Formats: sequence, C-alpha cells, structure tokens
Amino acid sequence: MNIIQIISNKAWGGGERYALDLATALRSHGHNVAIVCRKNSGVTTPLRQAGFNPAVMRLGGAFDIFSPIHIARMARRFPGNDPVNIHVHNFKDAAMALKVKSLCQNHRSVRVVCTRHLVKAGKPKQLALYRAIDSLVFVSETARREFLKGAFPAEGINMDVIHNALPQADFPQADTSHQPPLILYIGRLAAEKGADVLVRALAKIRDLDWKARICGQGEGKYVMPMLRECRTLGIDQRVEWPGHIDDVSREIASAQIGVVPTTAPEAFGLSIIEMMRQGLPVISTDNGAQPEIITDGADGILVPPADADALADALRLLIKNTDIRNNISSKARQRFEQNFTYPAFYNAITAHYV
Repeated sequence: MNIIQIISNKAWGGGERYALDLATALRSHGHNVAIVCRKNSGVTTPLRQAGFNPAVMRLGGAFDIFSPIHIARMARRFPGNDPVNIHVHNFKDAAMALKVKSLCQNHRSVRVVCTRHLVKAGKPKQLALYRAIDSLVFVSETARREFLKGAFPAEGINMDVIHNALPQADFPQADTSHQPPLILYIGRLAAEKGADVLVRALAKIRDLDWKARICGQGEGKYVMPMLRECRTLGIDQRVEWPGHIDDVSREIASAQIGVVPTTAPEAFGLSIIEMMRQGLPVISTDNGAQPEIITDGADGILVPPADADALADALRLLIKNTDIRNNISSKARQRFEQNFTYPAFYNAITAHYV
C-alpha cells in the first residue's frame, strides 16, 4: 500500500503520536509511507528521530494552492500504479486531500481517510465535505455522537469508530517499595487539562505521605500561578515540575498513581491507556470518552471534572489502600490487553485503506 500521512498541527500531541505510531507500523509491514507536516521543530524532530524525512509544507487550508500540488506530485511518484491513501487528522486537511484526489484523477487513484480526534459537533455547511471523504474514523463513540449533534443527515457519510491503541514495548522496572506513593501527571499544562485541579486536590491530602510529579510544558500565565499556589498551600516541597519528558514509560514505572484530570471532554485520552498499559491505576474525569476506557471502581476511578474534592477523595483512597491500588493495577493492565493493543487497531484502520 501507499500512504501519505498529513500532520498539520503546530504542536505535538495525541493526534501526532497516533499518526507517527501508525506510520511506523505501516513501514514495518513493508508499505510505502510518506509524511507531510509544517515547519515546526516540535513536530519534525520526533518524526525524524523515528527515521522519517517529512516533507515540510505550508498546509494552509483553503487559501493554500501550492501544498495540494506538491502532495499530488508526491502521490504520483509512488512506485507502480497502486492507489494512494491520504490519511489526514482534521477536516481542513481533508478538503486539501480531496483537491489532491482531483489533481491525481488522470494519473493515480486516491482514497482520503480522515481520523477525527475532537469532541465537537459537525457543521451542516460542510456536509458535502463529510460525504466526499472516503472513510471518516472517530477515535471514540463519544466523538462520533458529538459530531452527529451538528443536525445534518448522516446518510452518505462513511463512518466508523476505532479506539486508539498503543504499540507494545519493553518497560523499565523501578523499585518503589520504600518510597511514599508517587502521583504522576503527564501532559500539556493548559487549563483544559486540569493540572490546576490536581494542585488543589493535593493540598487537601497534606496529612498523607505522598510525592507528586507534574510533567509537561505550558504557557507561563498558566504554570506560574500553580507554582505560587503550591507555595501558598505548603506543598511546594512535595511537588516536582520536571517539564517535558521524553521517556514517559520510565516516569510511569516509578509512579503508583496516575492522574488525568482533564476538564474539557476528551475524544479519547491516550495518556490514560499509556498508564494502563504499564498497570498504573488511573484517576480521570468522567467527561468525554473516558468511560469508554475506564470502568469506574474496577480498572480505574472516574471523578467529575474540575472537582478538587472528589479528586482528593480518590487520591486518598488509593494512597491509604494498597490492596485496592494493586487490584485496580492488575485490572487496568488486563483492560489494556483486551481492548487497546496495537494489532487489533492496525487491522481495523488499514481496512479503510486500499
């Protein structure tokens, strides 16, 4: 198969990780894979570290007349006459991919696949675009359901729901038996991700023995007030802020409790299954697709968004009850193995290619 992955976001996140993992798997199966992205080191660096040489283009949406021409040339340069699959990750890139399809119509068959990574209603004025996309894939039933709230007829839209997944890997082992429980947050430091809620929750369990690491980067106007609040609340000596982390598996291996306190609805929540893959008990919020991943009280704990009291209660439960923590840990790993392994995802997504 021939595949072009188009990554147009300016920052690295779950959608970019999804595209890179898929490109890597496709390449390992012997398929021809090319990647197109914008000129941004935060995106190009991990792609190059994975052994790809991405084509850097403007990817400017409807007003960009040059990127479709260049991508069409890329499509025609694949060896042989097999069709080309263009896989995009937002709708403005789908519109561009359809232009590429038109430019290639006398030279090469092109199929456009779009993965939807957002929880957002569709727009009736874009119905023609939705119908023109060959396959529209949602990363959760929550994302698909919200999309259909756009009040347009779904007939003629080729839709599917395929949950995210992660490749299996060898993980480092850390001896944490003599440490106080380590609470771990990994993600962007932005208001919609809820790190500030975690800080307030930690202040409510000062009577317990714990450490916390809040890993990630964000704008100073959001991060600096949290640092000041930690000092004001008397927990600054117990909370570490290591910044961006390259090896998240090592961080997860050293922790006893993972927290994903997002306040905005998540289309999926890749960091949740990263933690579950290593058997880390996760506390997350119950908005978005999280209930599709976690069964509350069994393989994780769900709390209302922006509720520091509920988050503190869940943390207190897992810190004080090792047996409960271990039981959730075991079931979290089982849940990952049964639902989010990469071979099943790979077979499902490549069924939409030609």
